[in-house]
Amino acid sequence: MKKIFETPIWYLTWDTISKSDEKIYYSLTNKLINYYNKQVDELLDTSNIKFKFSTKILDATNDNSLEKTHDKMCEYIMSKENVIASTVCRVYGNPKKTFSLKPKNKIIYTESDISWSEKIPDLVFDLTPSNFSNMELVKWLSENKNYNRIKYLHHPFSPPSSYLNKLNKKNKKIFDPVLIELDKNGLEKIKKELLKLSSKSLLVTNIAENQIEDGSKKVSELIHNILQSKGVSPDITSLVPSASYVWDNSNTDLDILVKTDDPPWKYFLTEKLVNKLLSNKNEEAYLDDFITKQFDFYLMIAEIISKRKLSLNDDFIRNIDKGIRSIDNKYDIFLGNFHTFSFSSRKNNQTSSYLCKVPASTKNYEDQNKRTVILNDLQIRKQNGKLNTDKVLFCYVDLIKIFFIDIEKGIWGAELNLEIISMSDDPINLIRFNNLSVTNSLLKIEKINVSKKENNNYKTYIYNVTANFSFEPSSNYYPFDFQDIYIEYSLKNHKDAILQPVPLGQLDYEFKVDGWYLQKPYSSVKRLKNYVKTGTNLSKEVYLKNISRYGFILKRHEPANLVKSLAPLSFLTLIAYYCLYVPFDQIYNTISFLVVIFLAGIALYFSSDRPQPLSFSLIDKMFQFFYLISGVNLLYALSVGLNFSFIYIIKKILILVEPFLCGLFIIYIIKQKKDVESDF
Repeated sequence: MKKIFETPIWYLTWDTISKSDEKIYYSLTNKLINYYNKQVDELLDTSNIKFKFSTKILDATNDNSLEKTHDKMCEYIMSKENVIASTVCRVYGNPKKTFSLKPKNKIIYTESDISWSEKIPDLVFDLTPSNFSNMELVKWLSENKNYNRIKYLHHPFSPPSSYLNKLNKKNKKIFDPVLIELDKNGLEKIKKELLKLSSKSLLVTNIAENQIEDGSKKVSELIHNILQSKGVSPDITSLVPSASYVWDNSNTDLDILVKTDDPPWKYFLTEKLVNKLLSNKNEEAYLDDFITKQFDFYLMIAEIISKRKLSLNDDFIRNIDKGIRSIDNKYDIFLGNFHTFSFSSRKNNQTSSYLCKVPASTKNYEDQNKRTVILNDLQIRKQNGKLNTDKVLFCYVDLIKIFFIDIEKGIWGAELNLEIISMSDDPINLIRFNNLSVTNSLLKIEKINVSKKENNNYKTYIYNVTANFSFEPSSNYYPFDFQDIYIEYSLKNHKDAILQPVPLGQLDYEFKVDGWYLQKPYSSVKRLKNYVKTGTNLSKEVYLKNISRYGFILKRHEPANLVKSLAPLSFLTLIAYYCLYVPFDQIYNTISFLVVIFLAGIALYFSSDRPQPLSFSLIDKMFQFFYLISGVNLLYALSVGLNFSFIYIIKKILILVEPFLCGLFIIYIIKQKKDVESDF
């Protein structure tokens, strides 16, 4: 008999959350519980352990630091013997209180501030990614370029000393901090300080329009109008990514950099799960990190129990703790559905911060609410407490023509222009296409243009590529044919640079494919764990391989499929049903009709288009239903000659039941169609 452990999912509410929003949060949490239950049950199938997810709701109203909420969590966790792992919320501004719980027989995980240096207790883990801070960002920027002034415009709640202490001796002398009060006078002060800037200045600010009284759009107008009228283009770093002056920029000489704690792209498996769980795309905003991290942490524990074949004994919790600590970014990494974990000194050493910008050149032809976000050409990577610089290789795909789509073999052929922006010569040699067809191989690459070197030493190379790519054909929906065709590409050496996939703002929604409808294009990144064995001792190292995926969800023209398969099949089924009305004295004609219909159905089945002959699709189920109807009616017709007394009753039953079964089958087909559509 399995031992059941409670795995609480904590959900915090505030009086500022509306009832409708709270309902959506609760609904999504239940959907995640159902999904993760299946994953965890599968991992623990052969174990004598079972996890049972439960939702725990706490009202955090008037608890600004979350200290009271933290205490309530700790009290519940320590009072429950069947809880072996749980989160506790972070207490804002108080690392000592956050890590105050010192469990003896439970695994505790929490989050912290990236500036904290508090020692993490035994059996406790900090899931906060090891991202670079705003102060470290300013330090890195100041040391990568020779500035004559570092202007610091912040609200009074962000003291300049924390930034000043990070700067080297030279940059401390040019650091010019000015605190801006969040009122009308603040706008005049900002204007005065902007006039002091030159093209060799660095402006750092976290002032946002909505923070200044009656300041709607005025901060954005001040920055752009004053700098444009003065004819200077300083480097600007906004610590508020949502500020409108980031998105309003139309000056191509002006780079406004922003730090984001999430990459400017979607992860493929996460997107697929989100599409499967959510009925409405707008609900994605309700997938809170605090909740999804809890699910992924429990999934990690289940994976450890499964891989290490742990059983209940005196060292059960310690063995789980040992398993988590072994996921250290050197020998192993945990890839969850939403998050990535690996630990050093019980702290998550994965990073997720990127330095991004909104290209000014796209301002005039993009929707203000759907601007393209790209990486800066240089990126910061924090490793072992040190800041390193990575180059970026930009890759843009322009699909010109699709030659064919073979859903039986899982191959599609295409011609495309590949635009690669890099510091390297002939950067196509750094790229690997991961899904080139093996059975029908074709790869032809021709360099068609090279730009002049830019000020940052980047050059743009344009290649014409003709290739056959493999894909995973979906037969579930056929003959209402939905297919996901894609190009997967990655760097041959992950240490060369960071590969930026095609930005979401640059997707081609107007592409035409003969015989198909374009449902949607997409661009995402697949994360894979790669293990490398080195040396004669088979030392194992792990690294994350990011594979960029540029794809199209296509839908076949339904009328063609209806004419080719469904129309004749429906007609044959109707004739098979009509045979029930033929009088008993003409039963031999009925038998002949049904035999011919049955054989015609077999011939139609083998002549119809079917992806991957061994796969099971809707068209197979339709033919099975036809065989059921015609087969039962044929058996009925053969039984008439035996003169059974109840044969007339059977005829009446079939006449009534078969239309009802047809109706149920049509409803089933429609439901299956909707289910498959939700997978794309």
